[in-house]
Amino acid sequence: MKKSALFLMLSSLLLLGACCADQPVKTASSRSPVDIHNARNALDYEGTYRPHALIPANGLSEIEIRDQNRYRYITGTGGKVTGTFRWDDTGSRIILEHAADTPLVFFVGENYLKLLSAGPQEGLVFQKE
Repeated sequence: MKKSALFLMLSSLLLLGACCADQPVKTASSRSPVDIHNARNALDYEGTYRPHALIPANGLSEIEIRDQNRYRYITGTGGKVTGTFRWDDTGSRIILEHAADTPLVFFVGENYLKLLSAGPQEGLVFQKE
């Protein structure tokens, strides 16, 4: 009787130890994957954008983002400016290079651009048509 109780206890411990050994061990290498999506590679950003607010005469009344990093914008007085833009390192902002001292910087969101450059229109949101 003592032998069978001892055998039962040892086999239970052995079975319990075998079940615990199958559990995955978390290590430093089992991290969640890094999300590499940004506006540049995940959004359909090309198109025409217009502000939903009154603009000053020298402000932007329309921005067109084109393929091959080209843009065109129209001022409130009807002046047209074309050029190329570049993306910032995060892929979430575009920088319009032009003759002015300070380039125009826009945050690119889902169907909108938000002007980040300092000036009278700073923070203005342009909606995609």
